Amino acid sequence: MCYGFGVVVDESNKPMDKSKRTVKACSRERDYCWYIEPIGSCTNEIIGQAIADDEMLESMMNLGLRCEDNGRRDMWQVSRRLLRQLKASKKQLNLKFNTFVRKSRNGPIKLWIRS
Repeated sequence: MCYGFGVVVDESNKPMDKSKRTVKACSRERDYCWYIEPIGSCTNEIIGQAIADDEMLESMMNLGLRCEDNGRRDMWQVSRRLLRQLKASKKQLNLKFNTFVRKSRNGPIKLWIRS
């Protein structure tokens, strides 16, 4: 899947039925929470629009989250699925962001070095 002009499409380039696009912001299977730190206002706007298009009501901008390195960052909490889509579109849309992960709801937030 990819994003094109604000519309979510599936592999056949047909718009997805909105009822099939509801996902959780934290992965239940491993209890990981994923975060994206946008670098630049354009990336921030594109990620915000992608979340709105995906109807991910559980995704949100978190201001000043404390990370493992003791730094505070403003980050979007996103689903693993949306993270994969954004990473796949990173070059095409010229997105600049860092990816962070938290194992369990209370664990430390760490930079995900595979981004």
